[in-house]
This record gives sequence, structure tokens and C-alpha cells, in this order.
Amino acid sequence: MVMPATYEDLGQRARRWKRALADSATGPLIIAPEIVDLAEHWEQYKAEAGGQSCTAWLQSVLTRGQNYAYFYARHRAVERLGEASRRTMHHEVAVYVTNNVQDQYIDAVKLMLMRECKAQNGNPLTLAQAKPRIHEITGHAAQKREAKGCDRCMELEAKLKEAGISAE
Repeated sequence: MVMPATYEDLGQRARRWKRALADSATGPLIIAPEIVDLAEHWEQYKAEAGGQSCTAWLQSVLTRGQNYAYFYARHRAVERLGEASRRTMHHEVAVYVTNNVQDQYIDAVKLMLMRECKAQNGNPLTLAQAKPRIHEITGHAAQKREAKGCDRCMELEAKLKEAGISAE
């Protein structure tokens, strides 16, 4: 994760993130990696946040419901769909595609979403607009990938298994 070159306190970051979230379509995808990085290094910032947890602090400075899990899902979507998705996909569409479209259709779906964004003068498709188009490509309603639980939970369970600890 590339952090800003200059030091920013939590208040400055929150203000910058709020400005990014003014673009409600792509803003969450753009700032998600910074928030995930901040959460992973929260102990360094906890005192500055008055001892709050990362989730409590995020909820106090950002819109209600925009907590770590919200941004982690968007970060994982960009990891699966590629960097171009940050500016060409609506954040809800990116999460939907990540969680519901099988690997064999991902490239075709990404290409369609990027073309539609360009055709709409840089405005990404909303989830309601994207779902029928995704259905056309996949030939059936999008299906959940086989994974059970959120991506973060699965990642942590894999680490536990590697360490020889049962996740059950």
C-alpha cells in the first residue's frame, strides 16, 4: 500500500477520505486500500483516536455503516478485478461481481463494465443497471462462489491452518 508522502494525522485523513467519498460511485474503491492499511496498523494510531477501536473511529468520522468490513470488501474487489476497477466500476457492482461471478466470466464482465462506463462519459453502471448485463454474459443469474464466510474470515482461517491451529 502506498501511503501519502507527507505525514497526515487521523483528522486530515478523515477529511481527505470524506472528500473522496463525495464521489459515491467510485470513492469507496479509491480509499479502501488506505483504510485497510490503517486498520492493519491501528495500534500506532489508537492513542491519537482517544483509545477507540478502528471500527468505532471509522464510524465516528465517516458515514454510518462504513466500517472496516465495508472497506475490506471493496479492497478485495479491487484485488480481484484490477486497479482499473477503482475508476470504472461502482463500488457496489465491484463487490457484487467479486462475490457472485465465476472466474470463467470475470474478464468478459470487467470488459463490459469498463466499456459501459466509457460509453456513459465516465459514469459507472449502478448495480441495478449492471445485473441484467452480467446475466447476459454469464447466461444465468450470478451465483455465489463456493467460499463460505467473508474473504477476511477465510484468509484468517487459512493462516490458522498454516500455523497448525484448528479453525473450528
